[in-house]
Amino acid sequence: MFASEPGRRARSRLSTKTQVPAKVLDAPKSPDIAKPASAPRRKAKLALVAREAELPAERGGLPPKIARYLATADVPSPCVVVDVDIVAHNYQELACSLPDARIFYAVKANPADKIVSRLARLGSSFDTASMGEIDLCLRHRVTPDRISFGNTIKKERDIAAAYAKGVRMFAFDSEAELEKLARVAPGSKVYCRVLMECEGAEWPLSRKFGCEPEMAADLLVRARDLGLDAYGVSFHVG
Repeated sequence: MFASEPGRRARSRLSTKTQVPAKVLDAPKSPDIAKPASAPRRKAKLALVAREAELPAERGGLPPKIARYLATADVPSPCVVVDVDIVAHNYQELACSLPDARIFYAVKANPADKIVSRLARLGSSFDTASMGEIDLCLRHRVTPDRISFGNTIKKERDIAAAYAKGVRMFAFDSEAELEKLARVAPGSKVYCRVLMECEGAEWPLSRKFGCEPEMAADLLVRARDLGLDAYGVSFHVG
């Protein structure tokens, strides 16, 4: 069993407005009597409610909410329809299965505002590949310590910009990248991406970036010597 989402706001069914009759008789004016100041109205608090995802009946099946939407909506083709409740469900299930791990959502997978906003409220961290993605996360009140700049080849000015915004975790896979990080992001946590065999992956992506494990060990030592925090390694399984 995994925790249901705590961050969804429900619309209040209570109205703070006073109902006024259709017809109101005018009371005689009393200029000699001062009217007491009315107390400020308090807004009704919005309750936080849990919301469960409607999962498909079988693996790979169409989620019920999306099926209902497609049956009634006039949508262009091709298009992508995502049930954000299922995104939240999958995040919570993964987080509960790995309680000692921090989950970083790869923003490039789908940078839709509603997805980033929901995951931000659930406490997710975020892996970004550009300044645009970093700014997107910050707009959704993600604190910089929950953001990783995971692109291994970055412009030096982008590293400096991310560092100025508070980001302190960066990926690398070469000595040249380490030297840029040491110059404009001193003391940051850095992790080295290593090459990985992705046999069996539906979409292998490991060969795009990364270095051999032996080289990674030497680079992490170099990172320490440059005053950076040699934080660890990463790999892409596809």
